[in-house]
Amino acid sequence: MNLAFAGSMRGGEVGGLQWEDIVDPQRRILYIHKAIDRVDKQALEKVNKTKVYFKFPSSDPRSKSVVVLKNTKEDGGSDRNAYLPEMVYGKIMKLREMQQELKIVLGDSYYDYGMMICQENGRPVMTEHLNKRFQRVLNEMGIKPKHEFLSTKSRRKTKKITSL
Repeated sequence: MNLAFAGSMRGGEVGGLQWEDIVDPQRRILYIHKAIDRVDKQALEKVNKTKVYFKFPSSDPRSKSVVVLKNTKEDGGSDRNAYLPEMVYGKIMKLREMQQELKIVLGDSYYDYGMMICQENGRPVMTEHLNKRFQRVLNEMGIKPKHEFLSTKSRRKTKKITSL
């Protein structure tokens, strides 16, 4: 959640982050230009406006959808840099260390797609899973209204504007 708020990111953008997206480690700059999404296989073949960086292998060959790493918006208008606070950057570096340990422990059972935010086995995390985790955090904080992870981007911008 810290990463999403610090970078004013949508859920799909958080799920689409890869380690290579840290473009300047000294200044803690993250380049946000990809998002994770589940799309219909037939629709994906017909749409050519969306740049697909990667199609994740399906665990179910009968599935009618595929998980992809794609551009954030069709026109690239959402591509941006995020400057991460030292605390957030430290947490994601700790996460990277944990992933390295999991790669060793799991061996061939670890799917290394270079994802920053992923399941323990390296597979991608979808926005709906982030929404569930976000709701759990809000519940633990005693916040009852239902918010979606997706809305953190506009909420963060509103907070920035009102604090000026």
